[in-house]
Amino acid sequence: MTSEEARQFLVQKGIPMSKSRLYKLVSSRKIDFHRVSNRLLFYKEEIEVWSKNQITTPRANKNEALESVIQSAQKSC
Repeated sequence: MTSEEARQFLVQKGIPMSKSRLYKLVSSRKIDFHRVSNRLLFYKEEIEVWSKNQITTPRANKNEALESVIQSAQKSC
């Protein structure tokens, strides 16, 4: 996929993505990409894996935070 196709794919998956944000992810190597000459190319499978990780990670953090609050409340009782 081209960078624009990858951006649109991520938006369809529910991940807000501007062109500049996608390029920031590429420059910091936080998203998988491939360079052919001067073009950035993305594999759909790699973008899908990355998008799933973005969606599931906040839930894991939320659960960890909730468990921490519960443990704190139990200690103070």
